[in-house]
Amino acid sequence: MLHVCGDDLRGIRNRMILLFAYTTLRRRSELTSLRVEDLTQCDDEQSLILLRQSKTDQTREGVLLALDIEATYAVKHWIELAGISDGFLLRGVRGNRLNPAMDPGQISRVFKSLAVKAKLDPKQISGHSTRIGAAQDMLSDGASIGQIMAKVGWSKVDTVMRYVGVGQLSALQSKSNYR
Repeated sequence: MLHVCGDDLRGIRNRMILLFAYTTLRRRSELTSLRVEDLTQCDDEQSLILLRQSKTDQTREGVLLALDIEATYAVKHWIELAGISDGFLLRGVRGNRLNPAMDPGQISRVFKSLAVKAKLDPKQISGHSTRIGAAQDMLSDGASIGQIMAKVGWSKVDTVMRYVGVGQLSALQSKSNYR
């Protein structure tokens, strides 16, 4: 889906959303709540952004989310091209104009639109697709259930099992028993 994002304002935003959502494993509402002023550039390759509150952070202590080099570059490119310096990071795009914010439901529409362009079945894509895919990739790369839970913010093992697929988890556990 990254390959079908255009080079226009909307395409740069969509590429950033895909990379950002995959890297942070955040919910749609959490992604749309992030603010430009909460972004900290650590170096050319990594940045951090403060998630002020989330479903699993009821005390609103906030958590710093680390962005990898690709997501950091995509965010920097979006901010520069969009000409924004404060306010919400994710914004709707109408022509060459930006809305002040983006509705969480719009993320699903962006993902489905990109799926159609990439000749994928949009019925197989949802606003949670990046969370699911990233969690599955973490498991395939050898991350423990605890590491996945910590990264995603899940508090129950059955949630992880539902997202990564119980069959995939069982197959990996069986494989590790033979080592």
